[in-house]
Amino acid sequence: MIRTNVPTTSIGSRASSRAALIAAFVLGSVGAGGFTLLPVTLPALQDAFDLSNGAVGLVSTLELIGVTSGALTAGVLVHRLPTRPFAITTMSVLLACGLATMLVNQIAVLAAVRLVDGVMAGAAQVICYSIIARSADRPDRRFALLAIFPLIYGTVFFWFVPRFEHAVGWHASFIVLCVTDLVGLVASFWIGQLAHDRSDAVRPSITHALPPVRGLISLGSIALYYVGVCAIYAFAFNMGVKMTGSDTIPGTILSLSQFVGMIGCVLAMASANRISRRAGILSGMGVTILGTAFLFAGEGVGYYLFAMLAINLAWNYLAGPHIGAVVTMDGRGVTAGFLPVTINGGAALGPLLGFTVSGDDYGLLLGTAVGLTFVSGAMILVALRGHSDLAHGGPVLEEKAVVDLAI
Repeated sequence: MIRTNVPTTSIGSRASSRAALIAAFVLGSVGAGGFTLLPVTLPALQDAFDLSNGAVGLVSTLELIGVTSGALTAGVLVHRLPTRPFAITTMSVLLACGLATMLVNQIAVLAAVRLVDGVMAGAAQVICYSIIARSADRPDRRFALLAIFPLIYGTVFFWFVPRFEHAVGWHASFIVLCVTDLVGLVASFWIGQLAHDRSDAVRPSITHALPPVRGLISLGSIALYYVGVCAIYAFAFNMGVKMTGSDTIPGTILSLSQFVGMIGCVLAMASANRISRRAGILSGMGVTILGTAFLFAGEGVGYYLFAMLAINLAWNYLAGPHIGAVVTMDGRGVTAGFLPVTINGGAALGPLLGFTVSGDDYGLLLGTAVGLTFVSGAMILVALRGHSDLAHGGPVLEEKAVVDLAI
């Protein structure tokens, strides 16, 4: 890759870099919006198209398959295509899919539209992660901040959409998605010319568009952690009913845990330059295991409350040091481009551990989740081994100004 000598301290460069990072946050939040609002969009589609549970489940599955395949494809392409046109095209198609969803009247066409929507959403997330990873300083704080946005997005629109639906009908959630997609499209124009977009830049081969071995190991660590924690989360409500003896208390605790998750993100941002990544990762995984142990320990509201708050705190806290370590495994942001597909894949596989549940006995599922967390921790420590700069928070950059924007 061609090195650039544009000073990172120039006012124009700093302003352009800031605009690109803001655009990245917007694209990441919008890309995750469809998944975040699934609990309200799926019932809306079910009512509008008179779908069975199986049919609406198929539409949801196709959309999530689209997210994963889109993230995987974009992970390879994001370093081979000019970023701004790629982002503009992605957001334009995403907006068109939102509009088309409100206009189609056949289930087959609806399924195809939601599949394409998922592909574009996955690509938007990849573009976001790639831009943040190529920022010239430590990205931990920025990824922790990025993790807050879906929580805020969900908090706001889960309150707003049902009320809006009373006024406009089932279209409400898709109007919201279209408006946010439009915001993402506008933000795409803020992205200037990144270093790899220059006409004289060397385009990486397909081989070099894949993560290095150290990056693959770190991605494996992310995948295993998400499989374990999402397996717990998928059955968290049922476990709560068993532990508390109530059908309402678990929902209240899970809602509270979302706010605690935001606190975890804030802690990650606050500690980003104060403790090493290795210490942060081990602390987060330790709290995850401690919370899981409380699901083992006994029954009662107190056990369940502590367990879910601890798991959500740690899960969101690790968006800083754990993901921050992964994205700095290479200076081209290649490893970061595969984070969305890794996270989505882990989240999709986690609920499959439900086959380990026998009746109301979640012991094997919880034990498997703890084992996966231990293996995940071991893998990230292996990836960090021998690179004190990575372990203590410094990126391994191949360029001094990887988000040098020449507009």
